Amino acid sequence: MKKIILLASLVLSTSVFAATSTVQSERTFTTDSYASKEQAYQAGFGLVEEFKQMSQNELENKLVTGPNDAIYQSIIVNDMNVAVKEFGTIDGKIEYKAVVDVDYQYKHRESNHS
Repeated sequence: MKKIILLASLVLSTSVFAATSTVQSERTFTTDSYASKEQAYQAGFGLVEEFKQMSQNELENKLVTGPNDAIYQSIIVNDMNVAVKEFGTIDGKIEYKAVVDVDYQYKHRESNHS
């Protein structure tokens, strides 16, 4: 009887722990429009600096989409790139927007429930 109870408690205790895996992902952010490429680049690099200063909670809120299954304090920003897109407005003006790509990873808690 003791063996059955011990076995049952081991099965229950191991099923409580969820497996974890590392998720690699990317998000793209776009700035407002600017009259020059230089202004757009400055805005993009400003956004990069904002990301560098963010806490783990702020990064999670900005980057991780979908169910909140990121393990606390596990987000790592791997790389950020700034590019500028040129576009024409309907009134014939040329404007520029910075596009910031953020490559990141985080540990993900996998659920045992299907």
